[in-house]
Amino acid sequence: MASGPRRLRRTEFLMEATTPMIDVIFILFFFFISVSQIKRSTVKVELPEVSDPVASGDKKDDKEPLRWEILLARDGTFGLGKEVFRTREALFARIEERAARDRVSGRPIVAEIITDREADTGPLVDLVNFLSRKGVRRLEFLALEKASAGRGGR
Repeated sequence: MASGPRRLRRTEFLMEATTPMIDVIFILFFFFISVSQIKRSTVKVELPEVSDPVASGDKKDDKEPLRWEILLARDGTFGLGKEVFRTREALFARIEERAARDRVSGRPIVAEIITDREADTGPLVDLVNFLSRKGVRRLEFLALEKASAGRGGR
C-alpha cells in the first residue's frame, strides 16, 4: 500500500510571535503594585477664623436688594409674593405699604414682574409707572405662556 513517498506536513503555530500570557500578567501585576505604593502627600492648611456675621450666614448683607415678585395674570388678577389681589388699586395700596416699610432698611428694591403673554398691557404700564414713583429703580420682566395669581411664587 505504498502510494509514494510520505511527506510530513508542516504545521504552523499561532503563538510563535506573541508574548506568553504569563509575562503580560506579570508586567500588569508589577505595574499595579508599584502604582499603589505611591504615597499621597497631604498639606495642612490653617484657615483664619470667620468673625464677620455676613460671611458666616448669620446676618443678611445690607447691600443685597430686596426682591418683590409681582404677578399680572391673564384673568385680571394680581399677585405680590403669595398675596392675591382682584383689583389694581388693592395691589397698589399693598405695594405702597411695603415700599414705606422696605425703604427704611436702605436697601435697593428690585421688582420682578411676571406676566402672562396674553395679558393686557395697560395694567403693566400703570404698574411700571407706579413702581418708578415709589422708588423702585430696577425692574425685571418674565413673560410666561400661562400665569395665574394663585400659584404663590414660581
